[in-house]
Amino acid sequence: MLRKLTMLLAAITVVMAAQSARADDGITLKIGTLAPAESPWGQVFKIWSKGLNERTNGALQLQFFWNGQQGDEGAMVGKIRTGQLDGAAMTATGLSMIYKDVLALELPGLFRDWAKLDRARDAMKPAFDVAFEKVGFKILGWGDVGMAHMMTRGFEVRTPADLKHKNCFYIAGDPIQSVLYQVVGDVSPKQVSVPEILTGLTAGTINVVTAPALAA
Repeated sequence: MLRKLTMLLAAITVVMAAQSARADDGITLKIGTLAPAESPWGQVFKIWSKGLNERTNGALQLQFFWNGQQGDEGAMVGKIRTGQLDGAAMTATGLSMIYKDVLALELPGLFRDWAKLDRARDAMKPAFDVAFEKVGFKILGWGDVGMAHMMTRGFEVRTPADLKHKNCFYIAGDPIQSVLYQVVGDVSPKQVSVPEILTGLTAGTINVVTAPALAA
């Protein structure tokens, strides 16, 4: 049972450049996300943005860049570092590019229920906060998308051997999935960005997807 981390208060982790998270007069914070504008996450972000604008009388506004317009999570981390973005909503894959120990929270099979993950994350939050702030980032909130499921097209997976010679993929920058497929053996996973997944499914170059149902 694998529970994925994500971006923003109730559905995702939002990280921002530490020096940018302040309410100066007339400031606009630029935030990247892989979420489409009309997705459930996009709707929440829009409500958050509207509420913040109203409560600050327009002094602080959020400008979201939807659907990977600013690139995948690795690209967004880089743009926060260079000041092109003020923040981003991202999964543990992106967070691990800032502080690799975050990946401990999504090791396959490590947490068998929600409560155990919550306890581990709460215990590690202080260390995470310090580590992120040391390199100029601030975590604004944590949340969860749900447990990851393995979904396939045209066949069933009942044992690891069923993945052999299948068209699997892993997200660019994710070290866990690539190692998992190496352990299974006879799998040649493709490294892709999130926007490439749907194209691969349509073309048949991908027929195995591991993701939370909402994200899928």
